Amino acid sequence: MTRSRWVAAGVAGGVLVVVAGVIAWRFRPVRTQHAGPPAIVWSPLPRRVIIEVLNNGAMRGSTTIAVPLLRNAGLDVVNSGNAPPPRDGDRNRVLVRRGDTTGAGRVIAVLGDVEIVDQPDTNRLVDLSVLLGSRFRAPPGRP
Repeated sequence: MTRSRWVAAGVAGGVLVVVAGVIAWRFRPVRTQHAGPPAIVWSPLPRRVIIEVLNNGAMRGSTTIAVPLLRNAGLDVVNSGNAPPPRDGDRNRVLVRRGDTTGAGRVIAVLGDVEIVDQPDTNRLVDLSVLLGSRFRAPPGRP
């Protein structure tokens, strides 16, 4: 065999290896990590709903669990933290600040057991105040 044939055979072999690698990469099995239950796809609300989430119970870190859940539900969470004393809340409560309950149904769908209270407050720049009570628990699939 001549030298040019050896070079051609080497180049052909190299091309074959590259093509086989590309085909193997293209049709590789896709591995995904299980991230818990599938996310709910929420329909858009008729208007922007601004809320604050306040920890009104004894469970530390409840707002860090609830805020992403409520944001995923299409609510605009602009503030989170601890409720002012006295913190006596057992149940989750939604305080309606501007007289419009738009978004309260989403809070109920996300948190479950919620008491709706009409408590206007013109000093607050939110539509709803969500107070997480001591009975707040993360939904299944959450830490």
